Amino acid sequence: MTYTTGSLIEATDYNGFAANTSNANVNDIWATGSGDKGYGQTALSTVAVGGTVTATQWASLVNNIASMASHQGSTITSRTAPVAGNVISVLANVNTDLTTVTNNRGNAAAVGTEIVSFTGTTSKTGATGSGTSPWTITFTHTVTWADANAVRYFFNAGGRVRVRFQKQ
Repeated sequence: MTYTTGSLIEATDYNGFAANTSNANVNDIWATGSGDKGYGQTALSTVAVGGTVTATQWASLVNNIASMASHQGSTITSRTAPVAGNVISVLANVNTDLTTVTNNRGNAAAVGTEIVSFTGTTSKTGATGSGTSPWTITFTHTVTWADANAVRYFFNAGGRVRVRFQKQ
């Protein structure tokens, strides 16, 4: 990358941070990703080679890195997103911060809202014991997502499925 103080911000530099650097780029974690990467959010667009990198694109990159770090509880470099009309300076430690959010991609810093009701049915589907004999109760409950990517995004972003047993 040619990304250094005093140089122009090249499309290839921005694209590397946004989407093209293997193993540490915003879109691998923030957007579609693959395997154990991907939160399912809107991907950053890339800039055509020789094109101009805008303050809005830089701001989206900075804000997405900050959002990922906040979600994960990761510590990254504090920075202000660039604003159109201002000179955009080199943003220190972007590679380091991308590595941090990539390494911490499976962390979730907070617990979301627990869903305590569901649709569908749960029923006893097997025999039970009686008296002091061992009891066996078999039940099935299916959790369904729209597609395989939705499942991956849910778990990659820290989602959990819990089963709670309660005496009635």
